[in-house]
Amino acid sequence: MADRGRIVRVRKGDLIIQEGMRDMRAYQIIAGRVKVYTTHKGRRYALGRLGVGEAFGEIALVSNAPRIASVVAEEDCTLRAITRPVFNRLLRRNPRAVVPLLTALVERLREMNRKYLTALEARGVPKPSAYFDAEANTPSQSAGGGLV
Repeated sequence: MADRGRIVRVRKGDLIIQEGMRDMRAYQIIAGRVKVYTTHKGRRYALGRLGVGEAFGEIALVSNAPRIASVVAEEDCTLRAITRPVFNRLLRRNPRAVVPLLTALVERLREMNRKYLTALEARGVPKPSAYFDAEANTPSQSAGGGLV
């Protein structure tokens, strides 16, 4: 992503991505910091802060779904914006060039999963592994009468 895209400058406090909107751009931070948040039932929840070298909005490059979070500049920022068409061309020409972006996406999903499980545990919900361990010890019947 570092060799493609358009340079965008935003000021502290500028809304870069609005949750719920459709947009086909991802951004890499060249200078500055941003805050990522979501809103649920009128309350704002911080999801994280990102700095130089990090990317955000990458889900838009692989999905046509609305934005799942908002991003605001915590300070003046210089960003590199990449659109889905540019991403697709880059993917066809040099698949290795998109590995850092895909790696960041996977790491972000891992972190979200960790936070989700921590929140469930705080509410007293058993760990999924405990559920699967219990299921593994309970014989299930298949249509043929054998164990599944």
